Parts: sequence; C-alpha cells; structure tokens
Amino acid sequence: MEKTNPGNDKTSKPPKTPPPVKSAAQPQPVKVPPMYRRIDWLAMLITFVTVWAVYLCTLAPNVTLEDSGELCTGSFYAGIPHPPGYPFWAIWSWVWTVIVPFGSVAWRVEVGQSFASAMGCGLLALMVSRGGSMLVEGIEELKSVTKQWENAICIVSGVVAGMLLGFGYFMWKESVVINRISIFGVPWLLAMIAMLMRWMYAPHQRWYLYIAMLFFGWIATIHQSLILGSLGVEILIALVLPRLGRDLFAVNSIIYFIILAYISKGSVPALNAMTFTEKTIFNVVGVFSIVGTGWLFMKTNKIFTEWKSVLIMGGMWVLGVLVYLYEPVSCMTCPPMQWGYPRTVEGFFHALSRGQYGTGEGTNVLQDPSRLLFQLYYLADGLSESFSWVYMFIGLLPFLFLKKMHSRERNWIIGLTSIYLLLSVQLVIVMNVSADRSSSELTKVFFTASQGVFAIMIGYGLAILAAYIATHYQKFRRVGLIGGGVALVLAVYCMIEAIARLYFGKAGQMQISWLPFSNWSGWDFLAIGPKGQFGLSDIPHWIGQAFAPGQFGTPIFANLLLIAMPVVFIGALLVYRTRGPLLILLGLFCIAPIWSGMSHFYRTE
Repeated sequence: MEKTNPGNDKTSKPPKTPPPVKSAAQPQPVKVPPMYRRIDWLAMLITFVTVWAVYLCTLAPNVTLEDSGELCTGSFYAGIPHPPGYPFWAIWSWVWTVIVPFGSVAWRVEVGQSFASAMGCGLLALMVSRGGSMLVEGIEELKSVTKQWENAICIVSGVVAGMLLGFGYFMWKESVVINRISIFGVPWLLAMIAMLMRWMYAPHQRWYLYIAMLFFGWIATIHQSLILGSLGVEILIALVLPRLGRDLFAVNSIIYFIILAYISKGSVPALNAMTFTEKTIFNVVGVFSIVGTGWLFMKTNKIFTEWKSVLIMGGMWVLGVLVYLYEPVSCMTCPPMQWGYPRTVEGFFHALSRGQYGTGEGTNVLQDPSRLLFQLYYLADGLSESFSWVYMFIGLLPFLFLKKMHSRERNWIIGLTSIYLLLSVQLVIVMNVSADRSSSELTKVFFTASQGVFAIMIGYGLAILAAYIATHYQKFRRVGLIGGGVALVLAVYCMIEAIARLYFGKAGQMQISWLPFSNWSGWDFLAIGPKGQFGLSDIPHWIGQAFAPGQFGTPIFANLLLIAMPVVFIGALLVYRTRGPLLILLGLFCIAPIWSGMSHFYRTE
C-alpha cells in the first residue's frame, strides 16, 4: 500500500496562524466642555469694568487716617507693615507703585487695591452667572425655562450680585483707601472659590483644586482670620469627592493627636497659651475630623487612596504660605518700614504670631449665651448694611429648593454655607465682639469676606426666583404677593433705619412706646425702640427734609427706591394674571446696584 505524504498533498491547507492579540485599548481622557460660557465672561467683564470705574472716581487722593501712613510707607519701600507683616499685600502694593508712574504713593496703592476688589466682584458675577444656570438646569421644576430667558436671568443675576458686593458699605469704603488690609483678602477668597467651583464641575481635573490651595495659602498671608474657613473648604471637597475628603479628615485627625501629645507634655509655649475658646474650636475640629474619617471610611471601605492628591494640596498650600519668608528677606534690605525686625528668628515668629497684640479670650457660648445672640444679630446687621434686609431675604431662597437640587448643586450650596458660617459665626465668637459701639464698628470690616460668600447666595436666589416665575407663575403668584408684602415691610424698616442714622446718628431710633421690655438693652441696636427720637407720623417730615436745599439726602432717596421696588413688583403681579412679568422683574433686579451705590456713596468720602 502506497503511503501518502501530507506535505505533497496539494489539497491540504496550511494551518492558519492565529490573529495577533490586540492590546487593550487605552482609556481616552474625558473631554470636558468649557464650564464658563461667553455670557458668564460677559457678566464678569461688565461687573469688573463698572465697579472699578466707580472705585477710580472715588479714590482718596492721598493718605487718610488709621494705618494709612504706615501701610503706604511699607508699600513704597516693599517693607513690612505691622504684624503679621502682610507680605503678599506688601509685594502686590509695591508693584502698583512701580507700574503706575504718577499720583501720590497712597493713590497708586489704592489703584492696585481697587483693581483687586473689582476683580473679586467680577469673579463673583462669573460664579453666579454660571452657577445660576446650573441650579436652573439641576432643579426639575425650572428646566422648562427657555434658553433665551435663562441666559438673561443668569447674566442679570451675576451682574447684580457682583455690584451689590462692590457697592456694599465695607467693600466700597475700604477699597478706595489704604486703611484695612482685610478687604484685600476678599477677592483672593473669591478666586479660590471660583477654582473650587471649576474643579467641582470636573473633579478629575485636579489642577483647579491645587491652584485653589495655592490661593488659600496666599489668603493665609493676607489676613489670618480667613484660615478659619479651612474646615468649610474641606467639607466642600468631601461633598464633591468623598474619598478625597476622607483622606483630608484623616490627616486632620493625625495632626490633632500629635498636637494633643505636645499639649500633654507642655513643651510648646504657644500651645500652652491657648485660650478656652481656641481649645474648644481645636477639639471640635479634631473630633469632627475623626468622625468624618470614620463615616467616610465606612462609605468607601478604603483609606489613603488619595494620598498623592493630599500631598500635592498640602504642598501647594505651603507654597502659598512661604510668601511669609519674604519678610526676613525684605528686612535685610533695611527698608524704613520693618515692623518687628523679622530678619531674626525671634522677630520673625513674633510678627508671624502677632505677638504684640496678645490673645484675647473668645466668647464662652455656654456661660454667656446672651452675648452669642447679640453677635448673631451683629452679623445680620452687617449684612443689612451692605445688602439691605430685602436682599438678605432673597439670599435665603436657595435653601427652599435644596432638596429639589441635583447632588452636585446641593453639595455646592452646602459647601458654600459651611464656608460662610465658619468665616462669620466662628469668627465673631473668636473675636468676642461686644455691644460696645466703638469696638464693634472697628471689627465689622473683618466680616466682609463672609459677606462676599453671602452675595453669591443672593445671586443664586435672584436666578431661582426669576426662573420660578417664568415656569410656575400661576403657582407662584399668591406666594409672590405675600413675599412682596414681606419685602415691602423690610424696605420700610430700611427707610426707618436710614432716617435714624442720617439725622440722629448711630443711636437714632423711631419711638414705639407700647413695645414690651422697655429696659431691654437689645433695643439700642434696632431702628425702633421705646425711647426713640421720632415717631411713625414724623417719617413723612424727615423724608421731605431730604429734599430741602443744602440737605444731604441720598440715603433717603435710595430707600425710597428700595420701597418702590416691592411696590412695583406687587403691582406687576396684580396686573399680570396669566403671564409672569419677567422683564419687569429683571429690570427691578438691575435697580438694586443703584440703590446700593446711593446708600453707601457718602460713606466713601
């Protein structure tokens, strides 16, 4: 039998070679569309240009009172003002004395400070314009608003909120003179929040978060009171990205235990000198961090998976704080202003710790709750001075829709609220603000940063209000009439307050004899009381007095405008029965900065 050779068999097929194994496709980076739109940048531009133009027209021509001479000397020679030295501000202000080749030194420094403040107002408008759109699109009830109206609502809300801050009492007054450096921290705080907002939009793009931490480091060198917002920033980060917040709280907890160990040894004088209030805040933050770490660990089942990001964030913050090292370098050049001689180790830490001022005891909330109640009113009164009681009411509107928001927008509102509370309530407790008018007036400027955060909430409230009227007018109309009535009552109270302060000074009041508890000291801080200088029937006389020749009456005119706004709003609701008067509403919004400017112009002189 003949054997066959498979190799010679023409009918046999060669074995197939297996196809090459394809490597797993590499994940493509997620392309994120730009967060801020053209209308958002337009809102920023309008606000910045308008506010800065007004600031430039009202700058003090030369040195003013308080710390002005010292600060201007430090700016001109790039020196070191009073503790803690304010190195970032010193460098910034010196640059403006160089790039502006004319005018007095004080005026040139004011140009730089007003530029920063106006830019902060522009950033606020940017965040409100974009954030308002995110809120409208993130609340199911408001999604049906047309794109054209949404754009109009967002840009108007952003511009109005930015200008309300810019023309507010403290922001305007302190941005056109060189007296208080705390105002300079407001724009950088808003810049940090803008970076956090951009990171919230795309959490995988961590560089926005890292830049925010760099800004936060600079903020610590501008005014140390702003460091109190640290926990609020961490809460916001934890809400956006729980695993990153978990690791931040874990680091807090480790630091807390290390400091506790040093306190028990008593080897660090600064820790031994901590006041009761400082120890209380320290322990509350530590315990909160431990609880937060445990809760987020149970939620994620992991720990320290984000250690690289935590290290980078800490490094960026330290990089910002290292601006303090400018102080010994500057001191080595022997400038005329070198407070505390920080070229030595002792002098440097004396300046850094504000040693010459000492440490005051904060408010003991448990032993003196009545003082805390006054301090809460003090915060509300400061907001009313800048924004009026009417717009404070609007700033609370976003909380009515909190449960209806998507998680991203809800987390953003909660995070902003945390930052606000820590920069206001915590700060007023640490500073232990008293009812003494002279000291309480001096400390009001330190709360402008928290007012900047609240101005964001006012802008969001305006956007939500307008969008709700556009989409649910029939449902809103009855509630709107009630709300308009409340706004009218608040506007009348603002008029009474303006009359009292303009004609009778800070202690001015409208008398209401039938009020109970006539001996209650709290009446001294209200615009009404049992021992006032004028009655309800005298209001028309004092309004008419504002129109008398030679009488300065701008605050009265401004509050007449404020009263007219809810009156027109109520009238529009009565006339328009089926269609929301959205155009009229946006027009009323645009009047708010005019009211603010007229109310606060005389304080900038």
